Formats: sequence, C-alpha cells, structure tokens
Amino acid sequence: MSNLQPLKWTQKNLNPLAELELTAYSALHEYVITEPKQGRFELKKTRLSRPDKKSEFLENFETVKEAKDWAWAHYQRSMQPYVVPTTLADAVRILVDACHGASVKGGWWHDLATGEPLQRNKLEMISLIHSEVSEAVEGIRKGINDDHLPNYPMEDVEMADALIRIFDYIGGHKLRTADALVDKLAYNANRADHKPENRAKVGGKKC
Repeated sequence: MSNLQPLKWTQKNLNPLAELELTAYSALHEYVITEPKQGRFELKKTRLSRPDKKSEFLENFETVKEAKDWAWAHYQRSMQPYVVPTTLADAVRILVDACHGASVKGGWWHDLATGEPLQRNKLEMISLIHSEVSEAVEGIRKGINDDHLPNYPMEDVEMADALIRIFDYIGGHKLRTADALVDKLAYNANRADHKPENRAKVGGKKC
C-alpha cells in the first residue's frame, strides 16, 4: 500500500455554516471535512460512481488530523483491490470503476439542468473513442508533445484519453467486457492462425 499517493486536500470555502471545509479525491471517493460553527469535525465520503447513493457522514473527530487520518485509512482499504488485483478481470473492473466514476462525477451521465440520468448514444461515444485514437496518430506523425500534459508525447496522452472513454463506455453501459477480455485472450492463445509457425507461412496472419 506504500505506493499510493497521499490524498491532496484543498480548501473549498463553499459552506457558510462551516469554519473550515477541505476536500480530497481518490479514484473512488470524494472526502469532505467540515468544522461546524459548533461541534466537532465532520467527514463526508461519497462514492464517485454512485452519486445517487446517499453520502455517509462520520462525526466526532476532535481534530482535522484525525479526520484526515480516517480518510487516508479508508482510502487504503478501498484501494486494496486496485493495488493488488486478484485476476485480470478484477484489473479491468478497477479501471472501469475509476474512469466511469470520474465521468459520473463530472456530470457526463446526468442532465445538468434537471439532474436526471442520461441514456447516452453508443455510436456517438464510440466515435469519440475513434477521435482519440486518430489524434494519437497525428501525434505520431508530427512527433509532438501534448498541449495539456507537455511532459508526455501526444501519442501517450491521446491513448490514455481513448482508454478513459472506453472504460467509461463499459461502465456506463454495464458491459461484461472484463470477463470477455479474459475469455478472448484464452481463445486467441489456442487459435491456429495466431501461432507463430502458422503466421510465418505464406498467407499467414500478419497483423
């Protein structure tokens, strides 16, 4: 668990009834610490991929450090499957949860005016995945770094964008891709046309 990055707390100042309000995000949760005008510190945690589920309030922290320590311990527990996935399918589900959760948190799956859930268009979402891959191609052709993350080649970031959209698509449409990936890899491992000796033959599968 030591390879997890510490939670980064930021001041929000959105609650007029609180002396202090701090917010931090993990891949799975939003944590909010508030200090009411009267009373002890409160901590609210919300699952990012489940905005419809009621947030859980935890009270009676005497100091802000106690609240932060609780959030850090919870973060480590909840991230355990992510850090050491037990199966390949688990690893895929972790990425789906993280990417789709971030998208839900960003409001991409709800009507911004009414808050009602959206039924997003599958073909439109797949076209957007295509666009990210096409931008990766342009990055390779031009040999340039990314505009938003200039310490990375454009190719790297656009492929990351494509993966984010793919995992968001899988989560939003509740696909069984995690299990399908495992089964497809096993199937491919036994395909005659995927074996090197057959691919080397005239007319063998080249790509």
